[in-house]
Amino acid sequence: MIDVIVVSHTPYMQLIHHEIYQIEAMQVTTFQELSMDFVTNIHADIVMFDIDAMALEETKPIVQLLKEKQIKLIGVTEGKEACALFPWIEVGLDTVLHKENDTLERIAFILQTVNEGYYYIPQHTMPIFIKEVDKLQTIQRGKFYAKLQNYNYDLSPKESQIAYLMRRGLKNSEIARIIGVTEGTVKVHISHIYKKLGMKRRKAVVELFNAM
Repeated sequence: MIDVIVVSHTPYMQLIHHEIYQIEAMQVTTFQELSMDFVTNIHADIVMFDIDAMALEETKPIVQLLKEKQIKLIGVTEGKEACALFPWIEVGLDTVLHKENDTLERIAFILQTVNEGYYYIPQHTMPIFIKEVDKLQTIQRGKFYAKLQNYNYDLSPKESQIAYLMRRGLKNSEIARIIGVTEGTVKVHISHIYKKLGMKRRKAVVELFNAM
């Protein structure tokens, strides 16, 4: 059973809620707004919200807290320009969907895909999206690695790569798949990161990385 929360204060999000409600393998709950109180009290696998109705800078702290709770985040938008979506992806969204009939028709597949740790990309935006995301991630990784050096965190290249993915809110299994190693190897690297930073909890480590 996949637990989904839909922040349903716009007509299209109400349509999304209606479609998910009819899927047997999913449980859907509706909230009217995305707030810090909402973050504190919820338990879900996926949260969906309308990014057209949100201010990026105001929403960013909420998104980061949800990612710390290992919750997948899906934004929905009218916008078709891929470059306008990148700031939201940089903040931590796992997928951005367009408000169109195809999204409604494929919502079960999309939610299953995201819940399994994959990123769903609408087909007509895929080529430019992949190119721009790769460029953006390369820039952001470089900035993150530079900050690690500035703070004198003596992490190896592989540990730095894993630290970046931890900061993005990925699980060990997802990190292992991305960098091409076993989950056990990821756990060993993370234990080295904890030791070098003098910390014992993942949440504290992620908070440290976010504060850099």
